Amino acid sequence: MRCTVVWIDKALDDLAKIWTQAASSRNAVRDAANEIDRLLRYQAASVGWIDGDYRRLRVDPLDVAYVVSLGDCLVTVYEVSFVP
Repeated sequence: MRCTVVWIDKALDDLAKIWTQAASSRNAVRDAANEIDRLLRYQAASVGWIDGDYRRLRVDPLDVAYVVSLGDCLVTVYEVSFVP
């Protein structure tokens, strides 16, 4: 099943800050964000782990918190952080 992946504005802002501050690892940040989008688009309910109200997924150097709505085929990313 293919889902639509959306990042809330705060998560996008945080991703932009991470990318800006990661001068020596921008390619890794970009590649991780792309891989996260791909995994969430096709396998959101089966990757990562449950963490309270969210699912979490780590693709080094990023960690995201997201919610899956299978009925709507929608994945919403609420939080992203840099994991060195």
